[in-house]
Amino acid sequence: MDSNNVGYGFGEATAAAYPLYTNFSAFIQDEWHALPRLNASFGLRWDVNPAPGVTAGLMPYTVTGLDDLSTVSQTPAEPI
Repeated sequence: MDSNNVGYGFGEATAAAYPLYTNFSAFIQDEWHALPRLNASFGLRWDVNPAPGVTAGLMPYTVTGLDDLSTVSQTPAEPI
């Protein structure tokens, strides 16, 4: 294939999708006054964002081999 020819691929999904996204975030903040002109303010944040799932139907596809385009493939969908 020369540089003027570009290949395109298209995909279509006709199955109903019921995605499930779960996440949890927590944040704590405090401020400490050591002296009238000296303050310390600090905070801590924690986020958990697991991979998406489904509530019904097939699990989403996963793409593997993205480090080399000649090895890109999809893993099969699994029923829940």
